Amino acid sequence: MSDRDTRARAAKKGGFVDKCRAFFRGVRAEFRKIIWPERDTLIKQLIAVLVVTVIVGLLIAIIDFGVQNLIDFLMGVRLPAASDAANAAATAASEAATAVSTAASEAADAAATVAATVQ
Repeated sequence: MSDRDTRARAAKKGGFVDKCRAFFRGVRAEFRKIIWPERDTLIKQLIAVLVVTVIVGLLIAIIDFGVQNLIDFLMGVRLPAASDAANAAATAASEAATAVSTAASEAADAAATVAATVQ
């Protein structure tokens, strides 16, 4: 019986800590078997993965944009242009300013009425 078999049996009979030790010994033994790539190979593969990821991401974005515009065209949806949005914002700002001005003048009139009735 080899030393390895003896340890394996001890781990099976032992408690949780013994089983954990046996597990991590096995992990360490497997890591020693790994043939790690050279630094140059690793860098080349990393660059290849990053380039392919960016290209696939761009392709998906272009296809998504195209399909969305096609669906909008087929459904008859017209997206507002930038000038339409700017006009809408300007109109909303003008209406808000008018409302504030009206509220201020009404408040001034109410204050004058209260002041006149107090005297």
